[in-house]
Amino acid sequence: MTLTSWRENVENLIARRVSDALAPLPRAQFATVDAVGATVTLRLDSSPWVVIDCSPPTLTAVEAGDRVLVLSWAARRVIVGKVSPATAPTPVAPIWATTSFFNSWVNFGSGSAPAGYMIDGENGYLRGLIKDGAMGSKIMVLPTDARPQYRNMATCWSSTGPVRVDVWPGGDVILAAAGDTTFVTGHSLSLDNIVYRRA
Repeated sequence: MTLTSWRENVENLIARRVSDALAPLPRAQFATVDAVGATVTLRLDSSPWVVIDCSPPTLTAVEAGDRVLVLSWAARRVIVGKVSPATAPTPVAPIWATTSFFNSWVNFGSGSAPAGYMIDGENGYLRGLIKDGAMGSKIMVLPTDARPQYRNMATCWSSTGPVRVDVWPGGDVILAAAGDTTFVTGHSLSLDNIVYRRA
């Protein structure tokens, strides 16, 4: 072995050890097997509507519908074994819920989504098209488990232009400010696409 090749081997070894040291530890997750082929596709409990590929091959034989434990690190996922339903409950898809309006706000209707909130893991979501409220007024109050960790300011669309909707840690959802135009009482406001990290 020449001095150059020996040096290259040592440098490669050091680089690999550093890379291994910096790599995140494996994370265990429960999932349901969606399909088995060249790779295994899974639906993670944390995101039941997202289908992911699992490669390299699993450490145990699986078939569609099996409940499994998956180790994930970097870009790799490996199924380490099957689990019983008692060990890992079947995931429940998030659902939209409603809460009471304040200050004359009502749903817009006419086929538009009603106002509501949804909890999905660490995130909260709002939706709906509403009308008849005024600038600076409280729209609704979210329940404790659906409130943000910090004040969330979101740009939303109204029939008079862009506006800002604030979601407060205390649960208040408020039409806080307008853009270049003035929000006119009685016009519509969309709460769609408001996303925040829950407390």
